[in-house]
Amino acid sequence: MSGSNPQAAGLPTEPAALLLDLGGVLVGLEPERFRTHWSRLGVPAARVERFLAGSCNADWNLGRIPDAEFPRLLRRELQVIGWPAERLREAWNSLIGDPLPELVELARAAAGADLRVGLLSNTDPWHWATAFFRLGFRDFDPLGLSYELAALKPEPAAFRHCLAAGDPGLPRLEPARTLYVDDREENLRAAAQLGFQTWLHPSGVNDASALRQRLGLPEEGAVLEL
Repeated sequence: MSGSNPQAAGLPTEPAALLLDLGGVLVGLEPERFRTHWSRLGVPAARVERFLAGSCNADWNLGRIPDAEFPRLLRRELQVIGWPAERLREAWNSLIGDPLPELVELARAAAGADLRVGLLSNTDPWHWATAFFRLGFRDFDPLGLSYELAALKPEPAAFRHCLAAGDPGLPRLEPARTLYVDDREENLRAAAQLGFQTWLHPSGVNDASALRQRLGLPEEGAVLEL
């Protein structure tokens, strides 16, 4: 794992806030299981890939499609006429894997050390509901979900809207004092251009030791001397 050098960039070395990505950082993603699930249901992989890359999926992630309307669009675009919404939702959510325990515990430890812990994710209502149910940590502030922000990373608007989405009773996060963690370099580059400290976390890796050190947090399970 590696991150930007805040001293070299003239930034504070101790973040006051931690902003985390969801997929690949807090929860694993299972693209092969997702493709296999649809294949077993008779939907060719090429058709699924076209849908994922198309405008309908982008609109779903941008909050432009009502929850109740998405099953109809899946039936039309993936040619699965007659499928009940429950079956479609199960297939769609097969992408979301298990939480990464060390990263979830890192979020909890950071909050316990009085760091604000936020989340910024390109996601949709179904994927978020599944991930939220499985996560052991849920006290994110700000909570930046693309379908609520109407903006997708790496667009600068996603970061700006996320900063504005926090608790109105608290000050907004300062990018220069916020460490943003993502598994995609293009998102980190966009964040760095807006003044965030950044940290690249390899997708799906359940190891938070270096990130704990960066934040000045003790190793998980360490006994603190009083």
